[in-house]
Amino acid sequence: MTSLLKITNNRFLSGILISVLGALCFSSKAIFVKLGYRDADIEPLTLLAVRMMVALPFFLLNVFFAGLRKQEKPLKLNIWIWISFTGCLGYYVSSLLDFADYNTYLPDLSD
Repeated sequence: MTSLLKITNNRFLSGILISVLGALCFSSKAIFVKLGYRDADIEPLTLLAVRMMVALPFFLLNVFFAGLRKQEKPLKLNIWIWISFTGCLGYYVSSLLDFADYNTYLPDLSD
C-alpha cells in the first residue's frame, strides 16, 4: 500500500511539474516572437515556418513514444490520418492568428 502511494504521489508531482513547465514555456513564446520581430525584418509566415520546423521533431517524438505504449485496441490508419490532419490544421491556424496578432501589436522592447 505504501509503494502505491509513493507511485501515485510521484505521478502527481510529475504532473504538476510538467504543467508548470508547459505554462512557462507557452508564456515565454511571446517574448521570443517579439524578439524575432525586433531583430529581423521578417514576415509572420516565415517566422511561423521556422517555429513549425523547430517543433516538428518534438511532435514526431510524441507520436513515436505513443506508439510504443501498449493499447487495448490499436488505432486504424484512417483514424491516425484524421488525428494528424486535425492537429496540424488547428496548430497552423492558431499559430497563424497568434503571429499575425504579434505583428499588429508589438510593445516597445528597446532599452
